[in-house]
Amino acid sequence: MPGMTGLELVARLESTHKRRLPVLFITGATEYPIDPCRAVLLKPFSLAGLKDAVRQVLESCKGCREDR
Repeated sequence: MPGMTGLELVARLESTHKRRLPVLFITGATEYPIDPCRAVLLKPFSLAGLKDAVRQVLESCKGCREDR
């Protein structure tokens, strides 16, 4: 993504919206922080893997979506 990293984009969005957002990073790299509202799906991935990762991050983040 030109101009900013995925982590920078998430920080900007969360600052703008004043709340935590569920995030699924789709990447070939593994240096992304993992917490209840974050997950990493490594490339290449299957459609089933994508579906499972989205479900997991949304379920895990239910408790951290409150306003900051």
